[in-house]
Amino acid sequence: MATTKIFVYGTLRKGEGLNHYLKAFKFLGVGKLKGYKMYSNGYYPMIVTGTEEIVGEVYEIEDGAQEMVMLDRIECAYTRTKVKIKLNGKLTAVETYVYNGDVTHLDYLESGNWLLRF
Repeated sequence: MATTKIFVYGTLRKGEGLNHYLKAFKFLGVGKLKGYKMYSNGYYPMIVTGTEEIVGEVYEIEDGAQEMVMLDRIECAYTRTKVKIKLNGKLTAVETYVYNGDVTHLDYLESGNWLLRF
């Protein structure tokens, strides 16, 4: 069966509050996404097109799984977008959630790594 790889970079990562939604997903490793910038409202991150690098985790799930529908509902302020990331030294096609809103009033996270936000 076909699968979808998803790159998560914030509250869906291991140890974060929403990671439990990924229980049915298979963890593939830590990856890096170039060409984006990360912002925060203090509770969760948003990424938008930019020139920086974002650090996140890659998961895989069967296409059509109910858990992907739930993820899309949780990430309703974002657009699931096809991108290429570096995973285990190779460029890999994945999908990630890119923020749809205005980031001018948000805090810029220069590290691009939500786990280093404090």
